[in-house]
Order: sequence, then C-alpha cells, then structure tokens
Amino acid sequence: MKTTLNDLTWTRIALCVAGTCLNLTALASAPSIQLTQVSSSYSYLGTESRADLAAVIAGSPVVSSGPLNEATLFAGDAGVDEGYYVGTGFVVTSCEAGPWSFRLGPDFGRGGAVFVDGVKMADATHDLWWDLNWNLTSQLLTVDNVVLAAGPHSVEVFGFEGCCSGKMSLEFQVADGGWQAVSIANLTPPDQDHDGYADCDDQCPNSNMSPTVVIGGCNSGVSNLLLPGGCTIADELAHCAAGVVNHGAFVSCVAQLTDALKAQGLITGAAKGAIQRCAAQSDIGK
Repeated sequence: MKTTLNDLTWTRIALCVAGTCLNLTALASAPSIQLTQVSSSYSYLGTESRADLAAVIAGSPVVSSGPLNEATLFAGDAGVDEGYYVGTGFVVTSCEAGPWSFRLGPDFGRGGAVFVDGVKMADATHDLWWDLNWNLTSQLLTVDNVVLAAGPHSVEVFGFEGCCSGKMSLEFQVADGGWQAVSIANLTPPDQDHDGYADCDDQCPNSNMSPTVVIGGCNSGVSNLLLPGGCTIADELAHCAAGVVNHGAFVSCVAQLTDALKAQGLITGAAKGAIQRCAAQSDIGK
C-alpha cells in the first residue's frame, strides 16, 4: 500500500492585516490574493518590521479592500496620500520547491517593502514609479531566488504614495521558468482528480472518487474516504488487488487495510466488516 495512514502533518500560517487573514494549510492548495487600500500620509522609513507596517495599515481609514483574481495593474486611482497592502498566500508543491523570485512594479512615492513568509526581502525609502515598464529595473522591488520548501507560503507588499497613484503589478518566477503574473490561476497547482492534493504531491493523482466502497460489484455502503496522501479507500483496495497472487492474499491485504483504518478511527467496526465481506465474496485473485 502506498499510503501511510498515520503520516498526516498539518502546517498552518495565519497572517492578518486590517481584519483580513490569510490562512494557509499545507493540505489545501487554493491560493489567495488580498488588496487593502487605505488613506495614509505615512512614509516608509526602512526600519519597520512587518508588524509595524501591518499596524499602520490596520490603523488607517480603509478606502477599499477585497480579493483579487490577479495582481496585475491593480490600484492606481490617481489618489493622494494612500497606503497599500497586497497579501498573497499559496502552496508550493514538492516539484516546485527551490528558488522562487518575485518582482513588484510599484508606484510608491513614499517607499515600501516586500516580505516573504514574514521576512523583509526587498524595500526602498525613496520614490518608486515603474511606469508600467518591467525594464526599468531600478524602479522595481525585486526578490531574487529565495528558496521555498514544499508547503504554504506568503508574499506581502506594503507601500505608500503621496500623489497621483498609478497602476501596479506583481509577478513571480519559479527557478528560471519565466515570469508570470501573480494570479489565482497561475498559483493553483494541477489537481486532475480535484481532491485537494496537487498532482505533484498526490500519491493517487487519478483517484477513484466513487461515493462508496465497491469491490467487484459488491457495494459495501461504506463512504469512500479520502486518506492522507491523496488516495481514497477504493484506491488502496485497488493496490491490494494489483498483481495479487491469489484470493486469500487479496482478502488478507484488505483485512490489514481495514484494521489500520479502524485503529485510527477513520471507519467503524461495522464498516470494516462490510468491506471485508465484499472482499471475501469477490472473485479477485481466483
């Protein structure tokens, strides 16, 4: 069997600004992008921590706040005395673990900073205006090749503008794979069976997602649970059946599987018995 039933690790990060929190769980892959725009005459000094800047945003009148599908050409209402927070939460798969880069095309007349996982990685106290041109590298805030492990991460931007705010954009790059817009679509890893496990980290990327456990036409009536690692009970039963030498070996494998599921409280004794009866009645291995 491919699934280790007791190997379930939850990793959670909670990042909050102005009443909005990014909650990231290692076993959930849905990214999020949040933009909060406030009225503020604050100027970035260069010494502030993430908590300091979050307090500035949280303590300022909110102009607008809400989710974004894509951090491309956001804000830019030509307003004056404004502060900005952009928070992005995403999950890195094991295939993507390694160097990631980020670049912000800002309009921060009073400076700003970029944080990755709460750590300041790029900042400037002077006026920055990228003029919608990624080639103006001196006007960008860039984080080069920060190593991200598999799991949940965040990128947060804080910045301040005195006059005539222009459109801004945020992009990312995995290794040398080319720059992409920070967007829900680009940060969502492929998940062909839609079980919440990215294909790269899914032990069963094309799971049997039937509602109940069925063995050789015998419907046990037991819910086909999704197990840690991305396999369902039906997937694990298929592993028992694959290459089995005889019927007895299949029934024994099913017994071991259901014993483990019951021991961990994932199924009841009645459910265990129902699955084992279907296994015994099947022709698998005969």
